[in-house]
Amino acid sequence: MKNLKEQKGITLVALVVTIIVLLILAGVTILYVLGDDGIFGQATDASKNTRSEVIKEIAMTAVLQTQADVYDPNVTTITVDSETTTFDAAVNAKIKASGASAASLVFSSFTGETGVKGTGDITFDGKTYTVTINTTNGTFTAVEKTTPGD
Repeated sequence: MKNLKEQKGITLVALVVTIIVLLILAGVTILYVLGDDGIFGQATDASKNTRSEVIKEIAMTAVLQTQADVYDPNVTTITVDSETTTFDAAVNAKIKASGASAASLVFSSFTGETGVKGTGDITFDGKTYTVTINTTNGTFTAVEKTTPGD
């Protein structure tokens, strides 16, 4: 019979230690991936921020295009496709043309030295955002509205 020390293989203690180390690594990895500050949480936050920035860009582009159409700071209505319309309606039409399903921005002032000041909602990609535009102080915000159950 051979001596037990000459036999090759792993001990039960080594196997248990290896399994424990693997379980610890798996737990840390799962926490890092699925935790609130984990990869998926950060990706969700980045997605929301990107959508808000897209909405702000769409709104500002529509405002600037409409301002370029108006050009005269004393004009309160503009002509778009041979129809006279308000600044609000022209901006909302441009926003819808950019892919939003609904837009209801209302502007309190939009010409002359006062700049553009407006607020309202834009629905884009199934989500509704409250948008505030104020070119006099450079404030542009788009905040996703939350509904119960989200």
